[in-house]
Amino acid sequence: MKRSIQIILVMCLCFVIKAQAQITIIDTYSNKIKRLSLKEREELDKLLFGPISRMQLNETGKPTFLWAEEGSVKGVELTNDLTNQLKDTNFSTQLKYVEVISIKWEKDKNLILNEDHLNQLKSLKYILIKSYDSVNIDQLKELFKDLISTKGISTKIEIVYFEMELPS
Repeated sequence: MKRSIQIILVMCLCFVIKAQAQITIIDTYSNKIKRLSLKEREELDKLLFGPISRMQLNETGKPTFLWAEEGSVKGVELTNDLTNQLKDTNFSTQLKYVEVISIKWEKDKNLILNEDHLNQLKSLKYILIKSYDSVNIDQLKELFKDLISTKGISTKIEIVYFEMELPS
């Protein structure tokens, strides 16, 4: 009997560890920065919002490059209806070193983002969702449920939600 309980506990532990490895961290920007040192916060702010080498994807299919630097593009900016452009193999060279995808999203619009969209993004650390709408963590988990359950997406990728202020 004791042996059976030990086997069951080990099996449960293995299942829990395996499930934990598939969870992607989802948090709001304000919660995320509370846990960071000043230096880490400055680095994150620069990566998410600062003047780093970025590529903006638009309806024309021709990207616009901002703050172009020698070397690689570190960020991609797009809207929720342009996520399929992340699959474009013409952008393979630029997407290889991208650390952050910044998506401007409207709450009532679909946002489709799955493993196929991220295949070319080998250095991805953050998916930044920017919106004027107020969203809670449970809504974000529901929005990204397919992405979170994907085995190919590791815990190194964080989804960060940033609520933008409406322009006056």
